[in-house]
Amino acid sequence: MMRLFLFSAVLALVRAQNGIVLFDGVEAFLESPNYPNSYDNNLDIVATIVGPVGSRLSLSAETFSIERGYDTLTLLEGSTVLGVFSGSDGPQDVRSEGNQVSVRFQTDSSATSSGFRIRITQLHVPQNVSHNVTQHETIFFDGIEAFFQSPNFPYNYNDSLDITTTIVGPVGSRLSFSAEAFSTERSYDTLTLLEGNQVLGVFSGADGPQDVRSEGNQVTARFQSDFSATFPGFRIRITQPTDGGSGGTTTQESHDAKAMRLRSLIRVAA
Repeated sequence: MMRLFLFSAVLALVRAQNGIVLFDGVEAFLESPNYPNSYDNNLDIVATIVGPVGSRLSLSAETFSIERGYDTLTLLEGSTVLGVFSGSDGPQDVRSEGNQVSVRFQTDSSATSSGFRIRITQLHVPQNVSHNVTQHETIFFDGIEAFFQSPNFPYNYNDSLDITTTIVGPVGSRLSFSAEAFSTERSYDTLTLLEGNQVLGVFSGADGPQDVRSEGNQVTARFQSDFSATFPGFRIRITQPTDGGSGGTTTQESHDAKAMRLRSLIRVAA
């Protein structure tokens, strides 16, 4: 089976509150706020996890400890309740029928506990052809750092790719891109970084981006390969600059305390 998505990414710390998380990988981990320390009282957080079209999701708790009977984690698929969990009884291989699950975490005004860490996996990954691939994805990057990689990295990517990924940071933030590894067919296979219509850089061969900075919170990365030779590709680190201008994270601690964290490892492999 061919598993071919866009760029793969390691989202080291992503916060989502009442938001959508695009999960296009093999596994991810969803944690309660402050995990493994105690979460806060009076939370009502909803995160919707969206997998690739044609996939199904499985959710299993690796750890689970919340106030029994008062603090709850609810898994929903549309209007269908997949399960309501409390105390030390977390989900175990709770499966969706489709590619989208909403997770709602609610706490009352009294005791708290250490919370949960839940593993998300895909039960089925749709097949894709390996040539003339044109795809687009949006990654919401609300964390401290992230990594995105070319398909199959560190193995060779495929021919005839045209993949576009839009990385969106928090409002008021800026983004910085630096290659940790970069090897594409010089002059023929290219990575282009754009901010709106402005080209921040076109990279090929062994010359990847180094601290390429945006002015705003949104950058589009386009990877194109021709029909001939391929190479291992790239791994690029995304951070939020904290020096000068409007750089840095504008999210306040009071908001962070009501956020869920997604640590995801997204792999692409043939």
